[in-house]
Amino acid sequence: MKKLLFSFSFLMICSYANAQITISGTVRDTLTHKPVADVNVIIQNKNATAIYGYAITDDGGKYSITCNIKADSLLILLTGLNIRETRHVISAKSQNIDIDVISEALQIREAKVKADPIVRRSDTIEYLVPSFADQSDRAIGDVLKKMPGIDVSANGQISYNGKPINKFYIENLDMFEGRYGIATNNIQATDISKVQVYENHQPKKVLQGVQHSDNAAINLTLKENVKGTFNAVMQVGGGYKPLMWNNELVVMYFTRSFQTMNTYKTNNSGNDVAEELISHSDDSQEYYSSSIVGIQRPSTPNISQSRYLKNSIHAVTVNMLKRINVDMDIKANAFYIHDKQNSLGNSQTTYHLPTGTLYIPEYILARTATDKFEASAEYLANTKTAFIKNKLQVNGKWNKDYGTAKTENDDVYQHFKNPQFSIADEFAIIKVYNNLRLSLLSNNYFTKSNMRLNVTPLRYPFIFDDNNNFEGSSQEMNTSSFKSKTTLFSSRQYGQFDFGISGGYDLQIEKMTSMLTPFDNNQSYSSADSLHNDMQWNQFKLFVSPHLKYSGKNLFHIDMNIPVYFLTQYSTDKIIDIKNKRNKFIVEPNLQISYKLNVNTNISAGASISNYSGNLYDTYSGYIMTNYRTIINNIGLRDDALYQNYNVSMSYGNAIKSLFGSLSAIYFNNKNKLMKSINYFGELSQISSQKINNTLDGYIISGKISKRYDNIASTFGLFCSYRKNFSDLLRQDVLLKYISNYITAGASANVRLGETGSLEYNISFGRNTAKIKNDDEEFLPIKNIMQNSSLNIFISKKFTFTVSVEHFYNNAILEGGKSMFFTDAYFSYRTKRVDYILEACNLTNEKVYKSASYSDISDYVYSYELRPISFLVKMRFSLK
Repeated sequence: MKKLLFSFSFLMICSYANAQITISGTVRDTLTHKPVADVNVIIQNKNATAIYGYAITDDGGKYSITCNIKADSLLILLTGLNIRETRHVISAKSQNIDIDVISEALQIREAKVKADPIVRRSDTIEYLVPSFADQSDRAIGDVLKKMPGIDVSANGQISYNGKPINKFYIENLDMFEGRYGIATNNIQATDISKVQVYENHQPKKVLQGVQHSDNAAINLTLKENVKGTFNAVMQVGGGYKPLMWNNELVVMYFTRSFQTMNTYKTNNSGNDVAEELISHSDDSQEYYSSSIVGIQRPSTPNISQSRYLKNSIHAVTVNMLKRINVDMDIKANAFYIHDKQNSLGNSQTTYHLPTGTLYIPEYILARTATDKFEASAEYLANTKTAFIKNKLQVNGKWNKDYGTAKTENDDVYQHFKNPQFSIADEFAIIKVYNNLRLSLLSNNYFTKSNMRLNVTPLRYPFIFDDNNNFEGSSQEMNTSSFKSKTTLFSSRQYGQFDFGISGGYDLQIEKMTSMLTPFDNNQSYSSADSLHNDMQWNQFKLFVSPHLKYSGKNLFHIDMNIPVYFLTQYSTDKIIDIKNKRNKFIVEPNLQISYKLNVNTNISAGASISNYSGNLYDTYSGYIMTNYRTIINNIGLRDDALYQNYNVSMSYGNAIKSLFGSLSAIYFNNKNKLMKSINYFGELSQISSQKINNTLDGYIISGKISKRYDNIASTFGLFCSYRKNFSDLLRQDVLLKYISNYITAGASANVRLGETGSLEYNISFGRNTAKIKNDDEEFLPIKNIMQNSSLNIFISKKFTFTVSVEHFYNNAILEGGKSMFFTDAYFSYRTKRVDYILEACNLTNEKVYKSASYSDISDYVYSYELRPISFLVKMRFSLK
């Protein structure tokens, strides 16, 4: 598979490598000989049936087009608003061509001029928002979902041609640091004139033309009447059943030099507004300790959260950005969330073990309460000669969770607390001196947590000397972590080549203490040393990394790095008085290649090798109870793993044809020397580590295509993917070879029904199979279908009626029917400043959602309690 992927990418690149030409020149007026700006210069084949390249002349009348051509002659076409259309046949070679054009006033008869909904300007795609929006759309996020080439996932992440965006701008300012859900869910669609996609976007100006990027960015262009205008949107809502509220206040102000957007939202109607605060970028991170301890919760359904989420949430966000000058910004972001959630579900898990089949029924009720806070301040200077960034961030999180689990043998009660705190600082400086670039990157953070899980009745009596006289058990765990990474980097450019070297250190200092004790009548009792941990784990990496980059006139890019690490790990287990130290060298080469076949098509390929050398949670030896039915003891073994990844992808974006698509293939191979062994004792399980070489490998092939038909103002899409995994599992001390396959395919349609309405339809099909190779046991395939449709009827320009239907099918559900249907209805009446909305949800009053899936060597069937039929009335006020 690896050879296939690289052969494909190599052949695709080499087949075009010798056909790259550059045509440039100046366009002048025939009579005045003055340069003419804003002329469209298009390179086509001789028959004018294909476009190879495109440019617009600048203020000096200059243009430059680089493209790949195999023909011996070309057609160069010049068009513009006030010039006569000009055509010339030229030879297909790199050359400088100055062209004279004749000025000609455009004669326009009385007519309606309709702008193109999608326009390409070099590496920028522009979507005209009014061409995609209708009166049912409220926020700009509703419109983004209708634009071909742009995908919005269930959690709000935006992708362009299958790859997540790396920046989200409003008027070319990045205020949200990856948490752009605040913008997409709250900025009104009527306030945006265009959505711009910057392909191959490099946000650091100092690295533009040097460090290639395969990811795009999105920029929202505001309407002129919105800029510099203060606006506030307030919503009040109430309903039944149960008694519900849904209230919001959004305050915003946007100019090119100052932006602010502040929100307060609260509801108990199943709307998880915390999803708006999910970060979709590495620029915004949450620095929390890993929590391996917690209550057991029901598995959440793969449907809209509003159907099952029983919540009570309050969320406040504050976001501000000030542009000091054209290249310098300061900004501050903060949010606070108070969220309570209740969940109820039951499951039946069947484990196909070497010793026989194990069946575990479970009924779980969980109540969680979370308080979460984050605040950050950032300074950014971003010029063509220097990049400076410093960001200080503080995080806090407090969990109080309660749970009840009913099993065949017990009623189990769980109580969990986990306060956490962290502080982090990120500093970066990149400076250019002629062709020499110097940079310093430094990230430092500290985090601390204290968690406690109480479980009654007592589980695992065999680790408490088979003493069943205690009421329950308590797992305490305290962790602290300090991490610091600093990198120095230097590079010099020689023509199209860039040679560089980086070096630095990566330091981790972590501590963990834990204690698993029995208790009775709220009094804890001592326990054996095997139930305690007191670990100190330090890791220090010194690294040096040479790199080579090649940029062939923005079409062909190679990026190769070969980092070499000297690793030192030192751990102390104070309970059993064991100290371990080891040193090792690690090499992690990676290679990325990209090639722009033409203005619409990109090909990229990559390969990487990385290492995993274990962490604190691999080395402790005492027992830890992670939940009421799982305990772990790793007997102090270290892991060493080698990860390989190979990928190739192609993307296509034709603005003229409104056609976008992508195709990708990934092969991965993970080799571990440490293996997790799971042994089941009825409904209880014990996880331990064993020194056994094991492998996880597989491949993923996926593709998608979307097309906009302007004559009917509709967008259609198709997608498919196939994934196959091969893995080694250790169950009941028997090594198993496990194979799983998953295929999914689907289609989407967003159709404008003239002036009377619109229709949205989505369907996806999935098929999951699994097999244990040892005994050729193959599980029955699980097939599922998900469909949803939404019909908007525009009764008038102010009144909209919407009905939506969802259908779910799973062939593995044996009781209560394999299909489920949900029906909702919405009525909205819009005036200049007030919207009146009536929502009627779950009109079929479905009680539970049922589903089934495979996981490792188990099949899992579960049901989850849903929200009942409900009615909600909302009024939304806007100052503007």
